[in-house]
Amino acid sequence: MTMLIYHDDKSHKFWSVEQEQYELHFHWGKVGAKGQRRTKMYASDAMAAQEKSNLIKEKERNGYVVDTTTLATHTPLDSTRPPWVSDLGLDDNGSLLLDFGPRQFTVGFDEALKPFIRDAQGRRLKDLPRPRKSDDPALSEGAIKRYKTLKKDVRAIAKKQIQRLEFAMCQQRRWPYEHFRQHLVEHPLIGHLSRHLVWGTYDANQQLTHCFRVMEDNTYSTASDDEFILPADTVQIGI
Repeated sequence: MTMLIYHDDKSHKFWSVEQEQYELHFHWGKVGAKGQRRTKMYASDAMAAQEKSNLIKEKERNGYVVDTTTLATHTPLDSTRPPWVSDLGLDDNGSLLLDFGPRQFTVGFDEALKPFIRDAQGRRLKDLPRPRKSDDPALSEGAIKRYKTLKKDVRAIAKKQIQRLEFAMCQQRRWPYEHFRQHLVEHPLIGHLSRHLVWGTYDANQQLTHCFRVMEDNTYSTASDDEFILPADTVQIGI
């Protein structure tokens, strides 16, 4: 990440940019404040790098100076993980329990990361039910507020992450297996998207060797639903 600071008698501002392959992540605002964030995608890694260089030079012409202390202490983003994607408090299975006291409901997600509700018997409901007199008032009120917040937060994330994966497919992006597993398949939220895609294994020559799907238990299967074990010559994974 490159951080630049602007300081005069009237303002004290920061601006930063970090490249993650074909994306640039921007963060700017007043020093000491939370600031704003934005991500922009480019057609290639090289184009993103050139734009990053041009923007830094432009900022320097406008009086910004590079903050060398930030350069020394910053830990770069993992180049294969979805940037700044919160798990939203979901459990390891990518779900959330909403407790009404006598009744419990579970939140799941569809192929577009739209939340839905299942009851204790696993039946999918149209929406989170209203509390009954027999339900715990405090628990049910808290569960309703939690679900409303979750839906709002997911809406802010879903469109961008779906777009990122579509772009990765078009640009033929590849991930090392461990990063694919940790940051896509096992991510509590992004994992739901991984289960609705067809993935391919690629060898050292970038040739497609096999296709597979991710199952609900994060194991892999073939098109005929047979168990799929990643072959030893797998170098990278792609959509």
